[in-house]
Amino acid sequence: MEILEKIAKFIQDSQKTPFKSKWLSDKLMEVYIRHGRKVLVHGKGIQQTFDIANVTVYKKSKGTWTNFIGKVHAINPFDATYVECVHNERLASWLIRNNWLRAANCSISYFLPKGEWHVLQTNQEHSLRNSLSWQ
Repeated sequence: MEILEKIAKFIQDSQKTPFKSKWLSDKLMEVYIRHGRKVLVHGKGIQQTFDIANVTVYKKSKGTWTNFIGKVHAINPFDATYVECVHNERLASWLIRNNWLRAANCSISYFLPKGEWHVLQTNQEHSLRNSLSWQ
């Protein structure tokens, strides 16, 4: 079973009993995932998240991460996709360039909101970035 099929099953199961976590792997990668709840933006309350806490890509090839994270975000039914504790500067830069936002609870964690909340947060973040860019 491919890792995305395993993730889809995990999401389905975790909606019945939240706060689950699991290690999953296939021939391309190993990933530690969670169905979590956290404050992503101060003053916005608690959001349900699909957390990616650890990733090891076995065969690093161009597009493996991009393909994986795009598909995971697409099947994620929760409020946001959350990438926890990014220590790789190249990955952090990629996340920022692709409209991921820094989480309020950890300056090295990032999230990508879903649905209407995504439009609101992205617009607010772009406004903040634009207002700071002239300084």
